[in-house]
Amino acid sequence: MNCQTATGALGVYLVGAIEPGERAEVDVHLRGCAACRAELAELAMLPAMLDRLTLDDVADLPVLRPPPRAHE
Repeated sequence: MNCQTATGALGVYLVGAIEPGERAEVDVHLRGCAACRAELAELAMLPAMLDRLTLDDVADLPVLRPPPRAHE
């Protein structure tokens, strides 16, 4: 696993929604990569922050929609 793949998986890793096999790959990568461990440490506070949000906090935010996909 490279850094780009690992950092892309850190969000689901943090909230425990990652597949066991992918979690094992991220764990191996984190053991050998100080940069990705630092990125994980920076993200570590997000789950607690998200737990404090209420529907009232986000009720007036615009709904973001992905751009339309080109016809394949």
